Amino acid sequence: MKNLTLLLIFTFSAYQSISQDKSELFRQLNSEVDTTKIDALNELCWFYKYSNSDSAIYFGQRALDESNKIEYDFGIAKAYNNIAIVYWGAGAYDTAVAYLDSARVVYDRMGLIKGICSCLINSGLLKQSMAKIPEALQDLFLALEIQEEHQFDGYLAPILNNIGNCYFVNEDYSNAKKWYERSLIEKKRTNSPTISNTQMNLGVSLQNLGDLDSALYYYELALEGIEKSQSWLKLQEILLNIGTVYLELEQSITAEEYLLKSLGLDSLTDNAQGRNFAQIRLSELYQQTRDYPRAIKHGNLALQAAIEIQNNSRIEASYLMLYEAYKKSGDTSAALSCLEKRIQFRDSVFHTDKEEIIADLETKYETEKKEQQLKVLNAERELQQAQIEQFRILVIAISIIAVLTMAGIILFNSRKRYQLKASLAEEREQLQKTRFKAVIDAEEKERKRIARELHDGLGQLLSTARITVSALDNDENPKVKNSMKVIDMAVKEVRSISHNMMPNALVKVGLKEALQDMMRKVDESGNINGVFDCKTELRLDESQSISLYRIAQELVNNALKYSEANEIRMTLSDNDHQLEMVLEDDGKGFNTSKIQDSTGIGWSNIQARVDLLGGELQIDSVEGQGTKVSISLQYSDLKAAG
Repeated sequence: MKNLTLLLIFTFSAYQSISQDKSELFRQLNSEVDTTKIDALNELCWFYKYSNSDSAIYFGQRALDESNKIEYDFGIAKAYNNIAIVYWGAGAYDTAVAYLDSARVVYDRMGLIKGICSCLINSGLLKQSMAKIPEALQDLFLALEIQEEHQFDGYLAPILNNIGNCYFVNEDYSNAKKWYERSLIEKKRTNSPTISNTQMNLGVSLQNLGDLDSALYYYELALEGIEKSQSWLKLQEILLNIGTVYLELEQSITAEEYLLKSLGLDSLTDNAQGRNFAQIRLSELYQQTRDYPRAIKHGNLALQAAIEIQNNSRIEASYLMLYEAYKKSGDTSAALSCLEKRIQFRDSVFHTDKEEIIADLETKYETEKKEQQLKVLNAERELQQAQIEQFRILVIAISIIAVLTMAGIILFNSRKRYQLKASLAEEREQLQKTRFKAVIDAEEKERKRIARELHDGLGQLLSTARITVSALDNDENPKVKNSMKVIDMAVKEVRSISHNMMPNALVKVGLKEALQDMMRKVDESGNINGVFDCKTELRLDESQSISLYRIAQELVNNALKYSEANEIRMTLSDNDHQLEMVLEDDGKGFNTSKIQDSTGIGWSNIQARVDLLGGELQIDSVEGQGTKVSISLQYSDLKAAG
């Protein structure tokens, strides 16, 4: 008798048992889309996988959709895996395989080797159920290769057992025995609770190979474990197998004992197929012992069980057993009646099968005929559609060419207008710069003239007045002393005004010394530290030097007026063919966005002078953290500006 126990589901999943109360899982479904909600959906899918497949698929699909929203790969893989198990249980094997393949792709993307291995095991079992044994073995051997490399706990024994099952289904009992033995060794090592399954499978293989003593040995080992587990179906099966072995060994008393024990469990299992096997074996046994009334009785009971499950092969086998029993008992008439019923049954089955085949062929013919007619109609329709499509394409092509031509003309005109506008704007900007430069140059010339006249004219007059007053021989006269003080103050004020309008250092020595003198005076004021650091040789003409000096002067005046700083630092340096001037203070800072709204002309003057020099102005300031103003001037731009 061919029989074996399958290990049907082996899954890489946290849902072998529901770890939380159902009400708690449903409560978590009200949360936002996150991994907790997705895990709850997956657990509910697993919970309903056998009891309510529709609910299970609903929760699994929701878990899949929510996982895709947040790209939660682990949730996606679990959902695919769980839905596959549900479809497997419902008998939709192809769909189950497709979902397992999807789960394996996600596990592979995640680099979760254990998940890949689990999918391969389940895929192998599914394909075995579909009688695709070569494909099942391919998946299981891949799983075995992964297992041998990574040594996952609890995976090796099921893989080995299921490889044995594939060979068993192919009736290759020698190979089946080899893999069952390897699985049994691993289960003994890990003290697996399913060791009885493999012992029974090994016993069935040995029985089919004719090694009845060894088969009996493993059956008895399996019986001990199955009795402890109180799995009635398995117990009924193992008792039937043991009884069958004893029947083959012609130990009728012991065989009868085990076969009757197997039948005695029918009230707990209601297993009509197992009942049919047991009744046939008992009928065979009583024929051996020549107890023909009992043989006939159990033959009829076997026939009833076969008819109950509507298993044609079992019905035929039962009729044949009854025929043998009646024949041996000497009731030739009854034996012939059973033989006729068997033949009639076979003919009716064959006739039914033949009618079904003929009906299928007729349906196939009509379907093919309709498909052929449909192909002709489709071909004619496609030809018409092709002609219409050609005409439509021609119209579209002409329209596109016309539109493109118009668009090209419009684009050309637009581009021309844009170029003219850009050229005009550039000319206006250049003219504005030229005008501004002329104004600045005129202003600086006027400053220089006034400074010179103050210094040479008014300065000399004041000096002459002082000499004249000091020549008065009356040192004790208060009026003379006051006059000397006033003249000295006037001389000093004239020098200050003259210097502000055009510093002597800038004219006589150069920009570096003028800026250094500016910062020295800031430092000598006593209120603010003035620091000057020049790290470059300035290569500027007089006009450029004056512009840069005015910029620095405006920036320093701004800092002195508004920053409330303790230190002002000016730095000049070369940086990649650029002249950089940086003025920093540690004052109160300001909101730079307010510069655009300012009504003063200080910043606009600074920006205008920087633009005239072809430079860039950057202002960095945070309230309470000081101000940093950076001016970058390309030497090539300076040359052009000069």
